[in-house]
Amino acid sequence: MLAFAGTFYYIDRLFGIRFVEALKPFGGDYFSYVLVGIALQSFVGGSLGNLSIHLRQEQLMGTLEAILATPARESAILFSMNIWNFLSASLDMVLYILAGIFVFNVSFAQVNWFSFLTVLALTVISFLGLGTLTACATLIFKGGTSIAGNLNMLCDFLGGVYFPVSVLPWWLKVVAYGLPITYSIQAANKAIYMNASLAEIQREVIILALFAISLTLISLRSFNFALKQAKRYGNLSHY
Repeated sequence: MLAFAGTFYYIDRLFGIRFVEALKPFGGDYFSYVLVGIALQSFVGGSLGNLSIHLRQEQLMGTLEAILATPARESAILFSMNIWNFLSASLDMVLYILAGIFVFNVSFAQVNWFSFLTVLALTVISFLGLGTLTACATLIFKGGTSIAGNLNMLCDFLGGVYFPVSVLPWWLKVVAYGLPITYSIQAANKAIYMNASLAEIQREVIILALFAISLTLISLRSFNFALKQAKRYGNLSHY
């Protein structure tokens, strides 16, 4: 983690002055901006691919049918499969923050914690919904981890993780603003480095809330449908 973060620290030392204009809306230098992006990405990457990987492992071990045959609700099973990933991503974020403070001298004195935690919660819910949709492909097609991986790379490239979306050409911005991570990173940077209240990041929070609600509803219905199809054709016991 230190080596990964350190790479961007020295990129900032070399080229940081050239990013000033694009970074003005976020109140920090290039490294501070990227540190928030890679910390959030630990949640995004895990939320996207974790469930598909778990389901695929259960398929290969022949235990998926037994798990899904228990009296537990599908939503409880999905939530339980994501708990460890959530704890791991939370630890990653804490370590990135500590490294930023004690190793790279990043200041977090202006953090509006309520705004940041609200953005973080909406981000996690949104990407759990997307991750559940990729898990549907795992149930039906015995695949899906590659879909999650490709979507994760798309979020890395277009979502503003390593550079602001404003530097992209207009036709890529169209795609970028269709991804929830774009709004997550913009709002998180403002909450952390500019002490932005919820009112000041209202636009991003509303869009993230719409993503969270719609993706959760769609993903749960889709997973229920995929599960019924898998049971109907007896695919749960096959890998």
